[in-house]
Amino acid sequence: MNAIQTEPVRLVTLAPGHFHAALVQKYRYPEIDPTAFIYSPLDEDLLIHLNHIRNFNLRSDQPTNWQVSVTAGDDFLERFRMERSGNTVVLAGINRQKIKWIESAIESGRDVLVDKPLIIDPEDFPLLERIEETAKERNLLIWDLMTERYDTVNRIIHELIQLPELFGEWRTDSDQPALSLESVHYLKKTVAGQPLVRPQWWFDVATAGDSLADVGTHLVDLAFRFVANAQAVTLNDGVALIGASRYPLFIDQEQYSHLTGHRSTTESASEGQLAYQGNGTMLFTIFGIPVQVTALWGFEAPDSEGDRHTFRANGTRSTIIVTQDTKTLPEDCLTIQPATTNSIDSLKKYVSEWCWHSQARYPGLTLIEHETHLSLVIPRAIRPNHEELFGLVLKDFLKMRTNRDSLPESERINRLTRYFLTTQASHRARIVTSQA
Repeated sequence: MNAIQTEPVRLVTLAPGHFHAALVQKYRYPEIDPTAFIYSPLDEDLLIHLNHIRNFNLRSDQPTNWQVSVTAGDDFLERFRMERSGNTVVLAGINRQKIKWIESAIESGRDVLVDKPLIIDPEDFPLLERIEETAKERNLLIWDLMTERYDTVNRIIHELIQLPELFGEWRTDSDQPALSLESVHYLKKTVAGQPLVRPQWWFDVATAGDSLADVGTHLVDLAFRFVANAQAVTLNDGVALIGASRYPLFIDQEQYSHLTGHRSTTESASEGQLAYQGNGTMLFTIFGIPVQVTALWGFEAPDSEGDRHTFRANGTRSTIIVTQDTKTLPEDCLTIQPATTNSIDSLKKYVSEWCWHSQARYPGLTLIEHETHLSLVIPRAIRPNHEELFGLVLKDFLKMRTNRDSLPESERINRLTRYFLTTQASHRARIVTSQA
């Protein structure tokens, strides 16, 4: 096996339909050839993608120098397979089609860097299994953009949960989940300094998937990391889906036109509004630990704030909470509550020492001691924004591509289990909705 590879990365973007495809190229990396290839339908999504790349080249701060070779037309996939340009495929587009495009990339001997989700329907899971096995046999990489792993708050949470003196063990003696994760994303936002234009297919659940199949992949990935750490979570005995549900976010014609530049042709029965399946909850277990994941969408963030996340992990020694409520707490503030009132002093001592030893990794991390709980304030300066997270993912991908043996087998196993879980939850939520 040729584990060490020094061949430069030559990017080929296939059918860019989501702005995440462009964010992979927001910065320049010496390992990546400046000539990038694009194979795509000749559509509005392609033009938006090219405009992002153009703006990266023209900006005054850290401009890139991308050169692009574009092949556009109805036969783009056949041309992609035949011409074999590039050795690393970037995929961020129509979710329903993505698994077929991954298959084409692996069959043609290319590595794949792919935006979530890989699949949105349980019927595609057997194909994903086969593709993963083929990639393993051919020593090719499939790496999905699990950006939330790299968020500073999530990294700190992960470290704290692994400390038995601080967190203890997961509490399973309550009617509440041991771990709860919730995210609220917003449709209206700015990307790379420009108002985001969302493609019309985004709002078609059969094409894009619902919130559990899409954003839910990030939350399930975090849950695996927090509960299982680096262990493999297998389908047979690692997870069990308990329940799932979803409900729509209603978008009026004015909002839809603002987001897409088009008028909606699909309306619900509720006063001419589009019912976007952007809200979902799933309950499952990891190694018997109850976990609840909730993925929500809103039209626009209040006061122009970004996407929001809440988190609660219940341990036998302490409970770790993140609540992004700027009215009561700094946005990047993590709360640690002792399990018993008489354990606060020992908890203060332990967290204070951990915080002091963590300054090299998290400079400026500050502990605030309260009578009944502790707060860890995380400076904004050490927390990458959403767009910067893509660069961190890409750097890890480049390292793995250089030394392919560095990728743990548990990553491939957990990716399969993650998509089995999210697609099953999406399917169950769809059934529950239809029966309501």
